[in-house]
Amino acid sequence: MGKEIVNEPLQEIIVFISKIFHMKLLFTLLIALALLASGCKMFTTLRSTTYIEPGKSFVLGEGQHGTYNAEIKNEGSIPVTILSSLDGGANTLVCILEPRAAKSVKVAGNERVSFRNEGDQQAVIKIQLKGDANLSMSFKEEKQR
Repeated sequence: MGKEIVNEPLQEIIVFISKIFHMKLLFTLLIALALLASGCKMFTTLRSTTYIEPGKSFVLGEGQHGTYNAEIKNEGSIPVTILSSLDGGANTLVCILEPRAAKSVKVAGNERVSFRNEGDQQAVIKIQLKGDANLSMSFKEEKQR
């Protein structure tokens, strides 16, 4: 019985230290999960129906970004020219997407992809991106030929 009284303060200290340890561990795990969740936001799926006026291009990815996969479907009645360029270099033809056709494109980090409407009516494309969807998006006027 005397030993229990002597050990009781020691047990309280051990329980107190154990609680602090578990609280720190829980706090560390919560911070790690929050950082992981916020970091994964840019690795998502993005869906868009995009309307491109005649003589314009819709441009994805001018600037810093990671890799992504794009599923593109031409929902309009005119062809859409898909071009890419890496690190500000010359445009490379990816394909000419005919009406109702679809194409899968794997896009490298910092690669720019342009969807050019060279027709005389509005183009319509559906785009689904998977990966680093933290991209710049803009419309550009095309130079007259």
